[in-house]
Amino acid sequence: MPKLNITDHTGKLAEVDVDLRDYQAAGDANVSLSQYYANKYPTVEGKATAFEQMCAQSGIRVRADETTGVPATSMKEILNGPNEKYAGTIVRPDGSDRNGTAGRLLYPEVMLQLIQANLTESKEDYLQPWESAIALKTTVSSPRVDQPTIDVTAPESSKAQVIGQLAEPAVMVSITLGERAFTIPTKSIGLQIADQAFEATTIDLVG
Repeated sequence: MPKLNITDHTGKLAEVDVDLRDYQAAGDANVSLSQYYANKYPTVEGKATAFEQMCAQSGIRVRADETTGVPATSMKEILNGPNEKYAGTIVRPDGSDRNGTAGRLLYPEVMLQLIQANLTESKEDYLQPWESAIALKTTVSSPRVDQPTIDVTAPESSKAQVIGQLAEPAVMVSITLGERAFTIPTKSIGLQIADQAFEATTIDLVG
């Protein structure tokens, strides 16, 4: 079981375990892996989250650093461990994770985050009015979705009324569970990378 160090909510260094069972625990809680780690290992507000720190220590760079010229992590680094020349001070492995196990465990969630960032909003001009009409977007990690129904017909059909202290409002907005439940279809895509292209194929390009 790989062990990684993160700075927790108290500002102290804490050693945490990364395990495949975390994916199952996140799925049981209907949250993503990064959300699961955010709840399990809270960090200082405004600083890097637990998942971001884990990725940094495992040598996963989602974007190229234009200032230093360090490229994004290649697929070769994901599978074989961080490249020594790009390791740096906070991501250099201690020798206990020579095969990049932590990186390979974190990699699927990194890809899901990249996909979500690219698919949740469309920049197409003809879809902008539709995008602006959406009030709330929610990421769903389970295959079944229940849609709440918000009933505002009572407030719309009556005027505001004065009430006494501790009295209940005369007009109520009601939120109930809709009669329809939606099942998200499962779709898959395969990716094949030649051995010769491993080092030149970076994670942002794959995303």
